[in-house]
Amino acid sequence: MIIAMANINIIKKYNQNQKEIKNKVDELLSNIKNKKYILKEKDIIDINYITDQHRRYIGARILVDSKFNIWIDTEAKEIYCNKEGDTYKVLYIQEDQEIDKIAKNLYFINITI
Repeated sequence: MIIAMANINIIKKYNQNQKEIKNKVDELLSNIKNKKYILKEKDIIDINYITDQHRRYIGARILVDSKFNIWIDTEAKEIYCNKEGDTYKVLYIQEDQEIDKIAKNLYFINITI
């Protein structure tokens, strides 16, 4: 019986994590769509550049929330989160490609240094 209760608590925690993750990612997606989210260099926790064999910029994966491990992938056009093994992904469309432009500018600044 104690084991069964422990499993119920794990399931509840798992469901709570899923809801938190979904809410955080959906909030970021909504802010991007409504142009309320503006990526600033100081908001970037980590960035991985995606390039071709000639080191030409293709896209970037940008970590914007370390607590929820939320990444924006400008190549795949995804926002994704992986927290404690729970993963949630959504596609985003940003017509002006502002996030990608910022990442691309940072890439060119970094390769010229």
